[in-house]
Formats: sequence, structure tokens, C-alpha cells
Amino acid sequence: MAKKLNAATDLFEIVEVDLWGPTYTLRQPTRKIERQMDEVLEQLEGLPADATDEQTLAAIAEVVNVLLEPVPDETGKKTAAKTVLKNKYKDESIGLGHVNQLFNGLMEMRSERPS
Repeated sequence: MAKKLNAATDLFEIVEVDLWGPTYTLRQPTRKIERQMDEVLEQLEGLPADATDEQTLAAIAEVVNVLLEPVPDETGKKTAAKTVLKNKYKDESIGLGHVNQLFNGLMEMRSERPS
């Protein structure tokens, strides 16, 4: 008997990410998302060697924002991932190291998905 493959559930596993409260799903690697990723990764890679932490945070936050789709909260509000990161950084709840770890983890998850 042949094994049955359900494309909706077997190929497109939903990955949820909790960013200190708001929830997100890792976006599927569609052509549109891949084009957006190319753009934001180019901006990140184009940062000068003497970029400030704030410039680095802003560039990484843009990448994370493309990777993560906000899930509406109980009131229907969607919070952009970059907003959460910038606010947490601003109030010193997280540092650039935390943001880098998040970025690296998301990029690793992204590489494990079919494209």
C-alpha cells in the first residue's frame, strides 16, 4: 500500500514563535517572501563595519519582520515583530546578543524548510 502524503499538513508545518508575549508564525518561503528576504538581507549585509548597535538592531528587526507573520491577539491586534524587538531593546529587556540569537535561530528554522 502506498503512503499517502497530505501537502497541507506534511509539507507546510506551522511553526509558532512567541516574542515575549505576541505570537507569530514562520512565513512560508513563497517567491514574494524570498524576494523580500533578499532585500532585507542585502541591507543587513551592507551595514558598515562601524554600524551602531541601533543600526544593526534595525536591520535585523527588518529581517525578523519578514520572517514572522503576526497572529492576531484576543482583540484582533497584530503587532509587527520589529516593533516588539525595538521596544524590548529600548526598555533594556533584551540586548543585541538576544536579537542575534533570535535571528540565528529563525534563519536556521528557515533553512530547514522546503523552498
